[in-house]
Amino acid sequence: MPPARFFGVFDPRGRADRLNAVHAAMASAFADAGWRGADLGGAEAATDPAARVLRLSVRLPAGLAGPLGDPSTWLRRGPGGRAWTGLARLWTPPRPAAAEDGPPLPAPLRDLDRLASSEAAGRFDELQTAAQAVEGDFALAICDPQVPRLTLLRDAIGSEPLVYARLADGAVAFANWTHALLAIPEVGREPDPEALTDIFAYHRPVPGRTAWRGIDEAPAAHVLRIDAQGLRAAPHWTPGPDPALRGLSDDDALDLLIERARLAVDCRWRGLGPSPAVLFSGGLDSSLVAALVCTGAGAGQAVPAWSGRASSGAEPAERASRLALAAHYPGLELHEVLSEDADPLEGAEQAWRRMAEPCADTLAGSRFALHEAALSRGHAAMIGGFGGDFAISHPLPNYLHDRVRAGAWRDAAAEMARLRRVGARRRQVLRHGLWACSPLATQWRMRRHDGLGHGHIGASPDFATRRRWHAMGYRPWEVAAPTILEEQRLRLVGRHTWMTCDLQLWPDAATHPASGVASPPTCQAYGSPLFDTRLLAAVMGAPARLHRQGDQSRGLIRAMLARLAPAEVTRRPDKSPFQPDSAQMSAARRPIFEAAFAEAARHPLWSELVDASSLAASLEGLDKGPAPHRLLRSAAVMRAWFLSEFLRRAAA
Repeated sequence: MPPARFFGVFDPRGRADRLNAVHAAMASAFADAGWRGADLGGAEAATDPAARVLRLSVRLPAGLAGPLGDPSTWLRRGPGGRAWTGLARLWTPPRPAAAEDGPPLPAPLRDLDRLASSEAAGRFDELQTAAQAVEGDFALAICDPQVPRLTLLRDAIGSEPLVYARLADGAVAFANWTHALLAIPEVGREPDPEALTDIFAYHRPVPGRTAWRGIDEAPAAHVLRIDAQGLRAAPHWTPGPDPALRGLSDDDALDLLIERARLAVDCRWRGLGPSPAVLFSGGLDSSLVAALVCTGAGAGQAVPAWSGRASSGAEPAERASRLALAAHYPGLELHEVLSEDADPLEGAEQAWRRMAEPCADTLAGSRFALHEAALSRGHAAMIGGFGGDFAISHPLPNYLHDRVRAGAWRDAAAEMARLRRVGARRRQVLRHGLWACSPLATQWRMRRHDGLGHGHIGASPDFATRRRWHAMGYRPWEVAAPTILEEQRLRLVGRHTWMTCDLQLWPDAATHPASGVASPPTCQAYGSPLFDTRLLAAVMGAPARLHRQGDQSRGLIRAMLARLAPAEVTRRPDKSPFQPDSAQMSAARRPIFEAAFAEAARHPLWSELVDASSLAASLEGLDKGPAPHRLLRSAAVMRAWFLSEFLRRAAA
């Protein structure tokens, strides 16, 4: 999909002056000549019922050819004056094109209309299971002027951004780009310190919030309806186990899991255009995706795979796994990018331009370097295993407790024996199985320990913050959920997902002063097949014993790989750090960090969010001590730098 932007304002009272003023402010964020647009404005109020309560606009990069390059085609109309726009990419199996009057619509517009029709029929209120969920990446705004009512729809994973601001007089501004809302004077540009604390501790704000006061986010998998009575939100998909796996044998369950995984991979591979590539770290998750491409939709053709490689120091285990899989599947063309070619600081700018957010991923630069290298070779789309830790390869800190609670004594005894083999004492085994996941242990940890680790940049949070984090599943003290299923649910709810959507690479050009963002970006499509509701539901329904493979965790994905990949992949250790050069690269940029931190110290929020003494120690120790310690210090310094860059841009 092109990097389309949409924005608008809805007022159930239909105050034309109010609609026009807010809309004009939002449009100022797109003053750069590189954007082309179409507007549903006040001039249509006499003939278009939606224009009485709505102003709606679309902006596209200038120069796009064909129907997708015509902004007016993105403003869709329906019976009764209904109007809608948005972005939509549905991951469904290929099927024959239906007969249509006139030329067939491009896939993004056809998907957009299918979603709007589903909402009009009331289906989104009924889609509560994975078997019924609409599978895809989408963010839509739909206005029904007969009620009048505004509906905002966001996909199940939250891949497509969708933000809104409730204004003081009952109007609601909305967009898929935060910069459009920041251009409204009454919204302002005030960062939310509580949300920033959450983002830099655990990579995500409170579900439904953003880094800005006054700007909220439509939660993933939700429908928001706004009318004269206010705003109501309801889920259209709730994560849960697929009953189709109930009672299956281990082999039959694995067959179904691989079938679902292949469906997820094939739909995305075919749906990403003529020249996709694989983002291939060599970890278990990306190896599964690569193997499924090579045996499914990409079988019999060259499958380009882009990987990072360390330029100094010991090679990670990922490379041996990559080479083994490439030898097993000759069609897998391995391309390696040296880690020194990645800019570890690039995440700050990408996050700001993408959605006016702070970057929370200290290794984001590695991923961007791979995308840019693939794009330079003509691959306008990527598919990868990003997010597998949330989906099928989680490390099972709670497996013993889960088996004890379920009364699966044979599995529990085997897990106790495994823990003893790896050096745990009997007391440790009992504590791990019977105490670690209990509510009393949780309360004790929250009151007695910080446990945030060296990557944390702020002061120890107060007890109320700790309770709030735990209630939302942040697990800041590595408190395991009582069951595997509950852990899977917690990991999916409220994730910060800006990294899973299409990558957008901006040209080096002067920025527009209203938004701080240059002309439209080059867009590289990205598909995350492990974030597929059909696959997730199957994973949640899989027999718990499949999650453990001998003495290794991440057993479910290993069992799937055992049917698709050589033993070097299946039996490899848990993933090592993705970019072993990050500590050295951070140490080389120490002058940049020191200057940025000195400037950020003048911002009123800096002392509230950052522990200066701890940060100074991390900065001083970037090139001292064992590699794991340097890596942790680098993470803390990078997070602080990302925060300083966000605050600098917010105040600009």
